[in-house]
Amino acid sequence: MIKHYLKVSFRNLWKYKSFSAINILGLAIGMATCLLILQYVSFKLSYDQFHKNADNIYRVVMIVTSKEGLFNMGLSPIQLLVKQ
Repeated sequence: MIKHYLKVSFRNLWKYKSFSAINILGLAIGMATCLLILQYVSFKLSYDQFHKNADNIYRVVMIVTSKEGLFNMGLSPIQLLVKQ
């Protein structure tokens, strides 16, 4: 039975070449995009995971007001950086 299904599938693939190529190409592009997004997300989630207390890492930002609006900058005043 499976042999029959495979034979019919290959006949249809061969008969409708352009339609089959579009579908297979779309599937390949979708799978490649999904894998790239998965790799990107896992890379972003792995930042600073080698620290003992990785869940206690925070980012200090400085909110700057200018003519264009408010900006969050990843900079901090020198007083926060110097140990006292």
